[in-house]
Amino acid sequence: MESILSRVINVPQTSRHKRIQHSDLTGTTTTFDIPLPKDAIVDQVVCLVKTVFNSGGAATTNVGDLVTGTAYMSAQDIKSAVGRFVSPVAKQMVAVQAYTATDDGEAEYAMRVTVTYAGAAPTTGDMYVWCNYRFEPNEIYS
Repeated sequence: MESILSRVINVPQTSRHKRIQHSDLTGTTTTFDIPLPKDAIVDQVVCLVKTVFNSGGAATTNVGDLVTGTAYMSAQDIKSAVGRFVSPVAKQMVAVQAYTATDDGEAEYAMRVTVTYAGAAPTTGDMYVWCNYRFEPNEIYS
């Protein structure tokens, strides 16, 4: 009989989603963090642009962890097209790096979304970002 633990460990899971609207941007570069569990391996990042960001210049997003800001997705254009964008294959199945430069020295694990725009601040823009992640199989329960 299979253990229920093997089903939890060996299935993809989804982070919470983060909705980012033009009114959430506090300057030309704004970051948002989505907590992830320790030892998570990011399978795929999804960026769903529902309304383009109409800034005066370019508008892009990078998605990474707290150590490498582009670990999963870099320079995704959020000004040109409404659509669903996923991390490229080369940036999938990447482990979340521990960030230890915290006030208490404890490691933190998170996915960091950075939105950057040039020119005038956008007056429209709405997108969602989340990731699918998994863990290495546990030998005891695999």
